[in-house]
Amino acid sequence: MIEGFLYKKNSSDNQKAKLLVSADIFTLTIENQILKKEKISSLTISSRLANTQREILFEDGLVFLTNDNDKVDKLIVKKRSFLHFLESNLFIILLSIIMIALLIFSFTKSGIPYLSKKLSSHIPLKISKAISNNSLEVLDKYIFKKSNLSDSRRDEIQILFKNKILPLINEKRNLEYKLSFRSWDIDKKAIPNALAFPNGEIILTDEIVKISENPNELISIILHEIAHVKKQHGMQRILESSFITIAIISIVGDVSMLGDLGIGLGSLLINNNYSRDHEQEADIFAFDKMLENNINPKYFITIMDRINKSIGLKNENKILNYLSSHPNTNTRLLIAKKYEECFNKQLLNCDSIISLHPIE
Repeated sequence: MIEGFLYKKNSSDNQKAKLLVSADIFTLTIENQILKKEKISSLTISSRLANTQREILFEDGLVFLTNDNDKVDKLIVKKRSFLHFLESNLFIILLSIIMIALLIFSFTKSGIPYLSKKLSSHIPLKISKAISNNSLEVLDKYIFKKSNLSDSRRDEIQILFKNKILPLINEKRNLEYKLSFRSWDIDKKAIPNALAFPNGEIILTDEIVKISENPNELISIILHEIAHVKKQHGMQRILESSFITIAIISIVGDVSMLGDLGIGLGSLLINNNYSRDHEQEADIFAFDKMLENNINPKYFITIMDRINKSIGLKNENKILNYLSSHPNTNTRLLIAKKYEECFNKQLLNCDSIISLHPIE
């Protein structure tokens, strides 16, 4: 016997009822009065889901609801549904949890970076500009200070940027590159660094200008940062960390939601938080441009070495330095030396020597 409540079709009124089962015949009774006696095959029974109330539907539209799932399975269904089998099997539950965790990890580790790379080129330019502007505003307010470089020194580098670097860049997007200067120090320690915003603005800190001894050193650094813009590495990193938010903004076109993303990009940039592939891709872009224009890639090595000496790789953890936050620095310098070999051999193309991960 199965106890439950009987509901009329499209009505919330109910009565206590009992369902008696014998062989392939059921008998429905209310207060010991027989209401129905028919074949079990005429019933429609909902699948079992944990211990939720079970629904048994009669041909005339009456509905019988019961919490006695075990008796429904034993007397009427006589077998467990596949869904109930899955949910009642501890091994399968644990296996499912592990598989879901692996899928989430895989999507986070590989899926989002892949999608971010594909989607970054489709982000409207106005969004890139808005994120960049918000980010620079935040950094100017909390991190950077006005540059202390002399006007003549800044003008000298601007001329270098305009006459020597910009002609090397084949930019297909409606993007204008701009060079700016800022002072940055932590605990009175000047930080040599360079940053690139998705809108094409490149920031050089006073210290990286001061420690440079050759214009070609600055050229190598600026070309590296321009590569991050051209390859849209900044937008890819923002997409990875704010995937859903960026997607919504792109659909609705509401740039007022970009304030927090500007803060996020600022944090990524001051920590030079690019992936290994992004750094090597930017390096190789810079080295190729240097070879094409008869500039020895050794200048990248010399400026990186001078940055290292300026701040020290073993400095206190609170010093956010250019080298330690860029992954696999030794590998990157070895690649630069390979490019120097190409320059010395007067090779304009290093593809036969260099691949994306030439040295592990």
